[in-house]
Amino acid sequence: MSSLTDIYVRDKQSGRIHRVGDDQHDQLTIWEDGHLHYYNLQTGDGCNTRCHGEGYGYEFVTNVDDYGFNYDPREEE
Repeated sequence: MSSLTDIYVRDKQSGRIHRVGDDQHDQLTIWEDGHLHYYNLQTGDGCNTRCHGEGYGYEFVTNVDDYGFNYDPREEE
């Protein structure tokens, strides 16, 4: 079940999508620049909303369908 606060990231190497917070190594922060940053404490990699995952091993995945409703993008896999 998804909620309004679910945030998903894709591991670009494996293609695996997971919900942030399901893994104990997940960390989200908002930096002084106002952008959201995801950081995997185990791998030392992450992504942020400024670069849209460019140059990083992860990228944020949308969870809004064409009608504006939330859905779980892992169901597409």
